[in-house]
Amino acid sequence: MSETQMDAITQRLERLERGNRGWKVLGSAAVAILGLTFLIGAAGGKGSETFEEVRATKFVVVDENENRWGELTVTQGTPALNLFDASGERRLVLTVDSGRPAFGLLDANGNTLVAISIAPEIQGLAIADKNGRPRLAMGVKRAGPGITFFDANAAPVWSAP
Repeated sequence: MSETQMDAITQRLERLERGNRGWKVLGSAAVAILGLTFLIGAAGGKGSETFEEVRATKFVVVDENENRWGELTVTQGTPALNLFDASGERRLVLTVDSGRPAFGLLDANGNTLVAISIAPEIQGLAIADKNGRPRLAMGVKRAGPGITFFDANAAPVWSAP
């Protein structure tokens, strides 16, 4: 592989890593906004009590018609923030499983199309096609960055290094 191609790949990877940071900030902001919404709802309003702490295993955000738009849950020790679309399908999930945060964007069929995860051994981004098959995987391991492209059958067609 030529030096020019490696420079181009490195530049692309750096741009994607910057984008990854943006998604992390967006996910953190979503959790903060949802948390503030619960606190304001629990503490606000005429004649309502002010609570020092609100505890629950599940919070569900609904609109005036009882349509579910969000959930903050803890299941088997794993917290998750789920956001839903107008038809009630889960479209975004943010979890922290065993200390490893992960963020996923899902299509209306529940296929994860974009996933970002952080683990001690690798931080990565994966992008799938409309059928949920992986098409691109990028990650940073201790040994350095890597990228793999997959064909329509999810078979690797190119990777670096």
